[in-house]
Amino acid sequence: MEKKGPFFNHKANAPIVFYNDLAYVGDADTFIDWALNEFRYVDSTSNLIYKKKALDAYRGLIDNTPGKNYAFMDVNINGDV
Repeated sequence: MEKKGPFFNHKANAPIVFYNDLAYVGDADTFIDWALNEFRYVDSTSNLIYKKKALDAYRGLIDNTPGKNYAFMDVNINGDV
Protein backbone atom coordinates (compact mmCIF):
# COMPACT_ATOMS: atom_id res chain seq x y z
CA MET A 1 0.00 0.00 0.00
CA GLU A 2 2.94 2.31 0.68
CA LYS A 3 3.97 2.36 -3.00
CA LYS A 4 0.64 1.47 -4.61
CA GLY A 5 0.62 4.25 -7.23
CA PRO A 6 1.24 2.99 -10.78
CA PHE A 7 1.80 -0.68 -9.90
CA PHE A 8 -1.55 -1.07 -8.17
CA ASN A 9 -2.87 -2.88 -11.29
CA HIS A 10 0.32 -4.91 -11.88
CA LYS A 11 -0.13 -8.42 -13.33
CA ALA A 12 -0.17 -10.94 -10.48
CA ASN A 13 2.20 -13.52 -12.02
CA ALA A 14 4.90 -11.11 -13.15
CA PRO A 15 7.81 -9.81 -11.08
CA ILE A 16 7.58 -6.18 -9.98
CA VAL A 17 10.60 -4.14 -11.08
CA PHE A 18 11.70 -0.94 -9.32
CA TYR A 19 14.86 1.10 -9.55
CA ASN A 20 16.25 3.34 -6.81
CA ASP A 21 13.66 1.67 -4.53
CA LEU A 22 11.05 4.17 -5.73
CA ALA A 23 10.53 4.25 -9.48
CA TYR A 24 8.22 1.55 -10.80
CA VAL A 25 9.30 0.12 -14.16
CA GLY A 26 6.74 -2.66 -14.62
CA ASP A 27 7.21 -6.35 -15.26
CA ALA A 28 10.29 -8.17 -16.56
CA ASP A 29 9.47 -7.53 -20.24
CA THR A 30 8.91 -3.83 -19.59
CA PHE A 31 12.21 -3.74 -17.71
CA ILE A 32 14.08 -5.17 -20.72
CA ASP A 33 12.52 -2.46 -22.92
CA TRP A 34 13.35 0.21 -20.32
CA ALA A 35 17.01 -0.93 -20.09
CA LEU A 36 17.29 -0.86 -23.89
CA ASN A 37 15.84 2.65 -24.13
CA GLU A 38 17.70 4.12 -21.14
CA PHE A 39 21.10 2.45 -21.51
CA ARG A 40 21.07 0.69 -24.91
CA TYR A 41 21.45 -2.56 -22.94
CA VAL A 42 20.50 -5.76 -24.73
CA ASP A 43 20.30 -8.86 -22.57
CA SER A 44 21.57 -11.87 -24.49
CA THR A 45 21.52 -14.20 -21.50
CA SER A 46 19.71 -17.47 -22.08
CA ASN A 47 16.33 -17.84 -20.37
CA LEU A 48 17.61 -21.15 -19.01
CA ILE A 49 20.08 -19.29 -16.81
CA TYR A 50 17.32 -17.08 -15.41
CA LYS A 51 15.08 -20.08 -14.83
CA LYS A 52 17.89 -21.83 -12.94
CA LYS A 53 18.54 -18.73 -10.82
CA ALA A 54 14.82 -18.46 -10.04
CA LEU A 55 14.59 -22.14 -9.14
CA ASP A 56 17.70 -21.88 -6.93
CA ALA A 57 16.26 -18.83 -5.13
CA TYR A 58 12.92 -20.58 -4.70
CA ARG A 59 14.56 -23.75 -3.39
CA GLY A 60 16.73 -21.69 -1.03
CA LEU A 61 13.68 -19.94 0.35
CA ILE A 62 11.86 -23.21 0.95
CA ASP A 63 14.91 -24.97 2.42
CA ASN A 64 15.81 -22.08 4.73
CA THR A 65 12.43 -21.06 6.15
CA PRO A 66 12.52 -22.12 9.81
CA GLY A 67 9.40 -23.69 11.27
CA LYS A 68 7.72 -24.36 7.92
CA ASN A 69 7.20 -27.66 6.11
CA TYR A 70 6.39 -27.81 2.40
CA ALA A 71 5.16 -30.51 0.06
CA PHE A 72 5.14 -30.55 -3.73
CA MET A 73 3.11 -32.79 -6.00
CA ASP A 74 2.88 -33.03 -9.80
CA VAL A 75 -0.33 -34.47 -11.20
CA ASN A 76 -0.12 -36.21 -14.55
CA ILE A 77 -3.33 -36.96 -16.44
CA ASN A 78 -2.99 -38.60 -19.85
CA GLY A 79 0.60 -37.36 -20.20
CA ASP A 80 -0.22 -33.71 -19.44
CA VAL A 81 1.24 -32.08 -16.34
